[in-house]
Amino acid sequence: MRTIKNIIGSVFISIAVLIFWVFILPGYEMQSYLQSSVEVRASALNLKSELIQKVANLNKEYQDKFNELKRLSLVVPHEKNIAEVLTFIEDISSQNGITLSDLTVSDGSNVNNIKFFNILSLNINFSGTYESLLSFLDQLERHIRLVDATSLLVSIKEDESTESQIILSISLKANMYFLNPAIEQETIIKGRFNIEEE
Repeated sequence: MRTIKNIIGSVFISIAVLIFWVFILPGYEMQSYLQSSVEVRASALNLKSELIQKVANLNKEYQDKFNELKRLSLVVPHEKNIAEVLTFIEDISSQNGITLSDLTVSDGSNVNNIKFFNILSLNINFSGTYESLLSFLDQLERHIRLVDATSLLVSIKEDESTESQIILSISLKANMYFLNPAIEQETIIKGRFNIEEE
């Protein structure tokens, strides 16, 4: 009887070891493998999320800088754009009740110019009241494109038809700027090929 109990006990222990060896141990190893795999993938996912966030931040920064560069390119544009200058001067003169008598825009560019910008010289002769002159100059100053006034001559205009108002005769000389295409191209080439001047 005792031997039968020992045999039954040994059989149960063998069955338990067999069940552990065949079913439990492989499941435990698989669980450990899956857990380590999940951890690796979670860290990879975190790294990708960080990279995506950095790319989004860089893109936002690029857009901000791009908008600033666009505004700067309006201050000193790439081209002369004389038609835009003429239209702007005529618009602000008509808005302020200014009578244009002469408007000359000349290109002061030089082929051998080594500056980063070229000059458009403006020569504007007009007449109007003191208030219209101030308003005209204010709008000229607020224009997005850089306007550099070099001289302003004001004199009283002799006109019998306007006895109640003093009409001023004004001559304004100013400069506007645009980028020098030769220097700009040279800068682009140097930047692209990383050429350093000695």
